[in-house]
Amino acid sequence: MKHSINILRRIVAFMLLSISLIPANAYNYDEEAGLRNFRDKSYVAALPMLQRAAKAGSLPALDALGQMYEHGWGVKADRTIMMNMYNKAALHNYPPTLFHLATYYYDNGQTDKGLEMMVKASEHGSTEASMTLGKLYMADDKEKAIRYYRHAADNGEYSAFNEIGRIYTLDNDWPNALEYLTEANRHNTISNDMKLALATMKAQGLGTTKNLEGALSLLTELYENGYEP
Repeated sequence: MKHSINILRRIVAFMLLSISLIPANAYNYDEEAGLRNFRDKSYVAALPMLQRAAKAGSLPALDALGQMYEHGWGVKADRTIMMNMYNKAALHNYPPTLFHLATYYYDNGQTDKGLEMMVKASEHGSTEASMTLGKLYMADDKEKAIRYYRHAADNGEYSAFNEIGRIYTLDNDWPNALEYLTEANRHNTISNDMKLALATMKAQGLGTTKNLEGALSLLTELYENGYEP
């Protein structure tokens, strides 16, 4: 009898464990498949999956649904639903949502609120927000622009090196320009105009000793890529 009870307990425990795993598996499937369809712009297919994942607490799903209802992708645009989706994710400081909310406020004339949200997005690791703030401050506050670009680079957005190099180039700060443009070139995130500037620095010895071979190498790359200047 005792043996039968132990077997029964094990069966019940196994059934409870199996039941507990079903929502998690379903959640993962809905989130992954829904986001995959979203990225492929198959919004109608994505909608029910994202809705189920969002109901289970998926922040990426909430963010994707917010975008769909903001732009009318596969659904009728609805500001109320959009804000509901965005705000639920924003409560958890989900960086992409903070950025999308900031962009929404900017696009709709609420610049102060947009800036506040953009700063918050940057503070929570949104490289898009940091790059946007760098560009925003580039003309009026270069130190602040550089600070945001560095923040983006620290979070893996290496194109920020190119923009920092651009600021220093415009200020004729050749040593710093050389340093950051070299980093951008090393990460393959340097723009054609900045690669030309880097070649000029090497050819003329701006911020470094003259390096005609290095300059020629950069110019050859530009020429082979069809960059006319």
